[in-house]
Amino acid sequence: MVFLDEDGTFRNIFDNIPLFSSIFKNREAVRFDYVPRNEREIPHRRKELRKLALILSSVLRDSVPSNVFMYGKTGTGKTVVAKFVLDQLIKKADELKKTVFVDYINCRISDTSYRIIVQLTRLLDPKIPFTGLPYDEIYMRLVEKINSQKVFFIVFLDEIDQLMKRKDDKILYSLVRMNSELRDGGLSVVGITNDLKFKETLDSRIISALSDEEIFFKPYNANQLRDILENRAEIAFHKGVLEETVIPLIAALAAQEEGDARIAIDLLRLSAELAEREGSLIVTDKHVKRAREKIKDDVLNKAIVSLPFHSKLVLYSVASLKKGQRDIITTGKVYSTYRYLCQKLNVNPLSSRSVSEIIRELDTVNLVSYDVGSIGRGRTKKIHLEVECQKIIDLLEEEI
Repeated sequence: MVFLDEDGTFRNIFDNIPLFSSIFKNREAVRFDYVPRNEREIPHRRKELRKLALILSSVLRDSVPSNVFMYGKTGTGKTVVAKFVLDQLIKKADELKKTVFVDYINCRISDTSYRIIVQLTRLLDPKIPFTGLPYDEIYMRLVEKINSQKVFFIVFLDEIDQLMKRKDDKILYSLVRMNSELRDGGLSVVGITNDLKFKETLDSRIISALSDEEIFFKPYNANQLRDILENRAEIAFHKGVLEETVIPLIAALAAQEEGDARIAIDLLRLSAELAEREGSLIVTDKHVKRAREKIKDDVLNKAIVSLPFHSKLVLYSVASLKKGQRDIITTGKVYSTYRYLCQKLNVNPLSSRSVSEIIRELDTVNLVSYDVGSIGRGRTKKIHLEVECQKIIDLLEEEI
C-alpha cells in the first residue's frame, strides 16, 4: 500500500518506521514460547530439570522410561522445563544414533483423543489421513509402526487436564496400556497439568496402568522472579535500556499474582513494546504501570466475551441497572431486566433459579459480588458490580 505526502509524492507507510529497534536485541526471549538455550537460562528449576532428565534418560539406554506427571500452577516453569528437556533429549538421541521420537502436544489445541492419536501416528506414518479412520484402527497402526521401526516414543501432553474436563480419557488410557502390546520399542507419557488433584479425576484402570513418577513445581517468590527477568532481559534487550527499578517492580507485581513467571515475562515484554512504540530509548516504571493496566483490561475483556450467552445477558442487566444509578440491585430487578432483554432478542429466558446460579458464577470470576440481606419481609441477594458498568455495556452490546 502507498500513501501520498502533503506535497503529493508517494511513500510507503513503513518508510518512517525504524527497522532497527533501539530497545530489543532478541524479542523472542520475552515471548511465552521461547525455549531456553541452556540450563543457565532456567534459574531456580535445576532440581526439576535434573529429575525429569534422569527419568527420561532410560530411553538412551534402550529402556522404556516411567510415565511422569508434572504439577504446578500456571507460570511455575513446567512447560519451559518440559520443552527444554524435550529439545535436549532429541539432540542427545541424534548424537547417539538412537531411534527416539519425541512429540509435544498442547491438549487445549489438540483437544480430542482422536486428534492426538492421529498426530502421533503421522509422525511414524505420514500417509495416515487426518480424518476418516476409526480411532481403534489408528491406534493399532501406531502400535504396528512402533514395533516394526523399533522406536521409543516420548509423548508430552501439556494441559492434559483439559481432556479430562471434557471427560475424554481415551488417549491416556490407550497410551499407558500400549507397552503391553509392544514387542520392540516403547512409549512413555509426560503429563503436564495445573490441577494438583488431577489423578483423582482419572479412571481406576488408567491409574493401575500408570506406573508414574511425579514432579512438583512451587510458585516463584519475588527474588526468584527477579532472577528470571534479569536473565531474560540480558538476552532480549540492548544494554542499559531498562530503568533500574523496572525489573524489581515487575517481580513484585508478579509475586502478588501467585508467583506467575509468565505474567512477569509478558509484563516485561509489553512494557518494552510500549516504550518502543512511543519512541522512548528507556523503559521506565511508567511503561510498566501502563502495561499492567493493558494486561488487566485484556484479561477482563476475554473473561467477559467468553461468557455463555445467557451469562452475558445477566451481566448486561446488572450493568444497565448500575448505569441507571439504582442504589440497590436485587436478584428480582436483575431477573426482570434479563427477561426484558430476552423478549427484545426473541430468546427464551431461563428460570429465576438459573439466573441466581449465573450470578453466583459471575461472583466466582470477580465480575460481580453479592451479599444476602433483608428487604421488606423477604431476603434477597444485593448485587454489586465489580467492573465499571460502561465498559461492560460497550463490550456486550457488540456480543448480544
